[in-house]
Amino acid sequence: MTAIVWMHRDVRLSDHPALEGAWQAVGSGQASAIEVVFSWSDSVYGDWMPGQAQQWWIHVHLQRVLARLACCGIRLVATRTAPSAYIAGKRDIHSIHYNAPLLPAARREAARLRQKAEEQGVPTQQYAGDLLHDPDRIRTQQGDPYKVFTPFHRRFREQVPAEQCEPMMPACIDADAEALRTRFGASLAAASALEREAQEDLDALDLHPRHDWVASLKRAWAVGEEAAHARLETFVSGPVMEYTDRRDRPAVDGTSRMSPYLAIGVVSPRQVYDAISRARRLATTEEETRHIESCLREIVWREFSYHLLHHFPHTPSEPLRPEWKRFPWRDDAGARQRWEKGTTGFPIVDAGMRQLWQTGWMHNRLRMITASFLTKDLMLSWQVGAQWFWNTLIDADLASNTLGWQWAAGSGADAQPWFRIFNPDTQLRKFDPDGTYVRRWIPEFDALSYPAPMLDHAVARARALAAYKSFKA
Repeated sequence: MTAIVWMHRDVRLSDHPALEGAWQAVGSGQASAIEVVFSWSDSVYGDWMPGQAQQWWIHVHLQRVLARLACCGIRLVATRTAPSAYIAGKRDIHSIHYNAPLLPAARREAARLRQKAEEQGVPTQQYAGDLLHDPDRIRTQQGDPYKVFTPFHRRFREQVPAEQCEPMMPACIDADAEALRTRFGASLAAASALEREAQEDLDALDLHPRHDWVASLKRAWAVGEEAAHARLETFVSGPVMEYTDRRDRPAVDGTSRMSPYLAIGVVSPRQVYDAISRARRLATTEEETRHIESCLREIVWREFSYHLLHHFPHTPSEPLRPEWKRFPWRDDAGARQRWEKGTTGFPIVDAGMRQLWQTGWMHNRLRMITASFLTKDLMLSWQVGAQWFWNTLIDADLASNTLGWQWAAGSGADAQPWFRIFNPDTQLRKFDPDGTYVRRWIPEFDALSYPAPMLDHAVARARALAAYKSFKA
C-alpha cells in the first residue's frame, strides 16, 4: 500500500509535514511505499500557471528533489494530470498527504481530491506547512478578515506562538539512504531506475525554457535546499543586524534574497522565521534587535498577503476596492513596452526593469519605484504590471505580487495614497546616490546612447492627480 504525497508549492524535503506524515504511515507498518506526485495542471494553478522564469526555477529544484528521493527508494511522479484524476481508480493507495494549498485554484483542487479519495475509501490528511497562521482563525473583533496590516501584525504576534514557528526535520530525510532503500525493497540499481523514470516524467513537462536568458538566471542563483539555507545563514549571521539601514539600498547586499526559495517552497516560512528569531536571541544591543524585528515584520507581511488572497481570491485580477474598476487607466502599448524593456529614460526605473529581465528578481525598493512609475506616471493599470512581474520573476508569488501592485495603485489593502507619487529622480538620489546600482544594469548610462526621459514627471504627476480627483468626485 502506498502513501501518496501531493507536492505543489513546497518543492523541498526538509520541514515538509506532508512528507513526514507519509513517512510515519510507513514507519507504523500501515503503508509500504511512498510516492510523491507533482502535478503541472491548470487544475492546480488556474489562470496563474507560473511564467517561464519560475518554470526554470521549479524544474531545477524538482531535479534535486527527485534525485534525493530516488536515492532513498521513493519515486517522484511529475504529471500533467490533476491530483484528483491521478488517484482515480488506483487500488493500492493507503493514504494521501498534502500541505494546505495556498492558491485559490489549488484549494479547489484539494476539495476535489478529498471528495475523490472519500469515494474510494482513502483517508486524506492536510497539514499546515507553508504559512505561519491559519487565515480562518485570525480575525478582527467583528469576525472579519483583516484589510490593514498593523492590526493584523498585532493579532498575529498575539495568536501565533513561538513554537508554531519552529521547523521540524522529517525522519526520512535524516535516515541513511541505504537503510531506506532496504525498507522500500529497492536496490541501488532500482533507485537509479527510479531516478531515470522520474527525470523522464519531468522532462516531458517541458518546464525548462530555451531562452538565452536562462544562462543569466543560472549565474544569478544557487540551486537547492542546501544553497538556500547557506544563504539564510549568511544573512542572519551579519546583514540582518543592519537590516533597516541597508534594506532600501539596491547597490548593497542588504536583504535576505530568500523570496525565490520561499515562492516555490524550497524553504518553509517556519525555517526562515526561526532562523531570524534565533538571531534576535543572540542580539547584544537594542539597535540590533530593532533591525531584526523589522525583518521579522516582513515575513508577517507575506502572511498578510496570503490572508488577503485566502479571503479575497478575486484580487489577483480585480481590485480589492470595487470602486477602482471605474478608474480611467490608459492603454498605451508603446509606453508599456518601454517600461518592460527598461528604456524609459529614467535611470532608477530602467535599472530595476533590466535587473528583473536579466536575473528574474528585483530589489523591493525598485519594485515600488517601477510600480509607481507604471501606475502613476504612465497611468497604465496595475494588472499590466502584475502580469509582467508574474511572467518574469522567479520569485513570482501570487499573494505578494497582488498585494504589492494593488498597494502601488491605491486599489488594495493598506494601499499607498494615490497622491503619493514617487519622483524617479528623487528616488535615485536618495537610494543610489553614487549611481552604483544604475551603472551595474545600464552600461550605457554615461553614454549618448542612453535615451532621454520619455515624459516630464511633473506633467505626468499632475495628470495622475487630475484623474484621481475626477475619479473620486
